[in-house]
Amino acid sequence: MAFFFFFDKDKALENFSRGFNAFLSRKNLKVKTVSEDLGLSYSAVSFWKNGRGFPDFTTLSKLFEMGMTLDEMFGEKLASEILLNQEKESLEKNELLKTQAMLSSQLETLQLSPHPKLEGKKHDIAKELEEIKARLDRIENGNK
Repeated sequence: MAFFFFFDKDKALENFSRGFNAFLSRKNLKVKTVSEDLGLSYSAVSFWKNGRGFPDFTTLSKLFEMGMTLDEMFGEKLASEILLNQEKESLEKNELLKTQAMLSSQLETLQLSPHPKLEGKKHDIAKELEEIKARLDRIENGNK
């Protein structure tokens, strides 16, 4: 629920309520049906419909599985920002994976050479590979 509060709370409540009502209409659903399907009280789901509350993240995921769109959940502008951030993350991840493959190949080649002057270079590449792995792990875990 904290995700919504990076933005104006009242606006977020209004956007979600509008989108939730559009979802109900588009899917020809009633609040009672949705509350039963989600295993929640009628009043909890009614709060969303009337712009007085938000579902938690687990419930958002279930609503998404039921067919509620990102635009309906967050409003068109925020949904676009979310998708744009996912695209940026994907591009960054692809670039990191390419760099990781190239450096791994270089390190393999250097490992074949016992020349002492190459030890520093091997160390630098190994360190850079560790940093790339840490960045990839942060992306995978949703932490920039």
